Amino acid sequence: VQYYQISGLLRKIPPDIAGRIYTLAGTGEQGCSGDGGLAQRATLNLPMGVCVRDNRLYVADANNHCVRVVDLVHGVIGTVAGNGTQGSSGDGGPATQAHLNRPSRVAIVHEKLYLTDS
Repeated sequence: VQYYQISGLLRKIPPDIAGRIYTLAGTGEQGCSGDGGLAQRATLNLPMGVCVRDNRLYVADANNHCVRVVDLVHGVIGTVAGNGTQGSSGDGGPATQAHLNRPSRVAIVHEKLYLTDS
């Protein structure tokens, strides 16, 4: 499966012969809404790097200064890191209260989520 980030959308193209495209998250409008609801009704703001682990897709939501997660089974979106405020603070505290600075990449190694920010 290939994943593409387009403005406020996160889309996938499965490796089937038809080459269909599906929207996983986002309405196409820029914003930061939808946590706890359907990912396709949520708004994102410059989704960047993605990774998948255990039916969860993690996405660096750069201009919202957070990392979002989409449950690929139920289609629900949430925030796992960043509070939406640009900055570089929060070491040692809850990830959702940290200030991130335009995260751009995410990876999971040995059950831990890693991210890069500016």
